[in-house]
Amino acid sequence: CTECDSGYFSPSGASACTRCDSGKYSSSSGASSCSFCSAGKYSSLGALSCSSCNAGMYSSFGASTCTGCNAGTFSSVEASSFCTDCIAGKYSLNASVTCMECDAGYFSSSGALNCTECTKGTFSSLGASQCTICEKGTYNDVNAAFSCTGCPAGTHNTDPGLNRLLHDSFADCSVCPGGKYSVNLAS
Repeated sequence: CTECDSGYFSPSGASACTRCDSGKYSSSSGASSCSFCSAGKYSSLGALSCSSCNAGMYSSFGASTCTGCNAGTFSSVEASSFCTDCIAGKYSLNASVTCMECDAGYFSSSGALNCTECTKGTFSSLGASQCTICEKGTYNDVNAAFSCTGCPAGTHNTDPGLNRLLHDSFADCSVCPGGKYSVNLAS
């Protein structure tokens, strides 16, 4: 009897050798069966060994190919069997090896594939997981803002940052009544 080459196998009583299926391998000659690739690795037909998935990719047990991580997830190491969700304030594209921070004026929740702009009356800093309502004495009349504008001298805004609709326009800065005054960021 003749031994099968590496990458092939034959069960008892076989008249020929058979190539190992994709997702399996045989590293030595004379194999009676092929072994499955472990998770995080893959192989093609007739493989002598399994190859590791690149960072940004993953595979399950017995895989013939690696799959790119979905947008909103990442894998920073080779031979990964899974991808990890981006944390809130970050996002990723398909097959990413890392997540990127949301720009100031934007935010994201965990597992996001993009960042959402903050609406009028709110703002955010770099890598924010949510937008913050403008504070007392300020307003913001644009989307995607990284800060709020102080009410000009002679006006005020008394809402302590509870309702964004009370901070989304210059008109939210009320004129001080007679006998009273204010400076910038007036409340």
